[in-house]
Amino acid sequence: MKLGKNNFKLYSPIVMGICNVTPDSFSDGGKSFKQKDALKNIKNMLKEGAQIIDIGAESARPGSDPLSYKEEIKRLDPILKKLPKNKFVISIDSYKIETQEYALNNGVHIINDIFGGSQDLFDLTKKFKTGLVLMHTPAPPKNMQSMVNSYDNVVKDIKKIFKKTIIKLEKFKIPPSKVWFDPGIGFGKNLKQNIQIMKQINQFKFKNYGLLLGSSRKSWIDKIDKSNSSDLVSNDFDGRASAISYGNKEILEENNIWESIDRYAQPILEIRVSEEGSNSFLHFNHSDTGTNPLGYMVENRYLRRAFFEKIKCKKNIKLLDGRKIKNISTNAGKGSCFLNSSEVIESDLIVAADGPNSKVREESSISRVEKDYLQTAIVTTVKHEKPHNGIAHERFRVPGPFAILPLQGNRSSLVWVETNLQAENLLLLDSANLNKELRKRFGDFLGDVETVSPIWKYKLMLSHANQYYLHRIVLIGDAAHATHPLAGQNFNQSIQDITSLVCMLKKKSILGLDIGTIETLRKFDKVRRPSNERLIGMTTFLNSFFSSSDPVRKFSRRFGLSLVQKMPSAKNFFMNYAGGKKKVITNFSDIDTYN
Repeated sequence: MKLGKNNFKLYSPIVMGICNVTPDSFSDGGKSFKQKDALKNIKNMLKEGAQIIDIGAESARPGSDPLSYKEEIKRLDPILKKLPKNKFVISIDSYKIETQEYALNNGVHIINDIFGGSQDLFDLTKKFKTGLVLMHTPAPPKNMQSMVNSYDNVVKDIKKIFKKTIIKLEKFKIPPSKVWFDPGIGFGKNLKQNIQIMKQINQFKFKNYGLLLGSSRKSWIDKIDKSNSSDLVSNDFDGRASAISYGNKEILEENNIWESIDRYAQPILEIRVSEEGSNSFLHFNHSDTGTNPLGYMVENRYLRRAFFEKIKCKKNIKLLDGRKIKNISTNAGKGSCFLNSSEVIESDLIVAADGPNSKVREESSISRVEKDYLQTAIVTTVKHEKPHNGIAHERFRVPGPFAILPLQGNRSSLVWVETNLQAENLLLLDSANLNKELRKRFGDFLGDVETVSPIWKYKLMLSHANQYYLHRIVLIGDAAHATHPLAGQNFNQSIQDITSLVCMLKKKSILGLDIGTIETLRKFDKVRRPSNERLIGMTTFLNSFFSSSDPVRKFSRRFGLSLVQKMPSAKNFFMNYAGGKKKVITNFSDIDTYN
């Protein structure tokens, strides 16, 4: 495609990377405001597969004030001067004609106009022979969210506006191949309207015209994912599942939780580990170490329900549903959590179990080691013709591992890891073509397969806190450590965190000692860190080792799999590790908790 003076070979679907050179970006919080940071961000996005880089100098978040075109150009100029104009497509996000003209005069290939374009812009586009992204926004960002009730039917209303725009484009003889329409998800629409647009996205595909979908990093996604407890325990909430080791199953039994899970748990009787294109494999059978299963697969909806049912039965637990932490503070005697509801919770100890993007960790200024695996995990549930017989499959591929984990019935949980770009491309496919791609990687040993649940995606990141504690603050679970899912141990490590912490706190509590002291929490760090570091090291190494196409590594992988298969002691080591052989079973249900 020729855009301006340059020719580009674009592969469909096209990934657009967003770089906001603003101090108040909703998307990235101003991380690309400085020139060096912006250029680094652009370089990383290109490396991950972006074909278009869209640069914006004015925030369009709801409630934001407009920026003068002079200030907008001032922010753009140092970035545009450093970027090559013939290596990749550069788009400028601006609705001001002065900025648009400046950008086109400086070699920009596409203008991205959130207000759907103007006659002046169409004149410029025709003159420079460049491209257009025309988005729907009902009003300026300052008050656009006040317009959510102005639609009769949001899809039909936006479609009607785009059809009128096409008539104008035809008058200016602008080629349809150089125009992309964007329905403006999150711009002047509420949650229900955004979902309606996503469900009917094909309504905005006009002949020969392109379609741009900017759904990432929008606040409405957070509203879906941060559902309340009634949503979380619904039967059809999602298609995610967790692996539970046999040792952790015993811990849940001790705490009278497993009885609510047992009937939904699928025992894992065998694990088969192989490499794509190789006949070498590892075979772990539960009968090699005893009669107990190697572990269990349980759908997350049943796990959540079991835990919430337990909470409701406990008089010493108060569930504050739907609240968020604004900030925290600690002193010699208490830790305090300030909530967005204006409530304040005080306790002897604040336990941060709020995930890899922990607000408590952030507010505590606890640093962490981070690593981007440059991979995305696609997670869903599939139905297949043939029974799985309780066998879990882990197939290592160069783009990333492909895990098939047995669920009850002829169903399996799928964890499908691809490069970020390939994952995005796959998720743009319709269900028929996605299932076709799935079958290619799945093979035919389970017969025909198809997805039967929502599809989730997760960019894979390593996150490991440099310490798990401060005075009256302790991190557990993903807030402390999150790693690659290929070993399926993140949930199990979290259970072990809880068990170790509760054991220590009970001992202190029985003696009438302060549970929030540095000494107690330092001991927790000392106990749990080595295990978590081993898991992080193992998963990171295996992912790197098996993701390499180097011939030497390829030979080493196949030789290594064959060697371990022939060594019973080595196999038993891995089986015992995955099985989570317990050291202690702690009943944590009688600890005073304010949740």
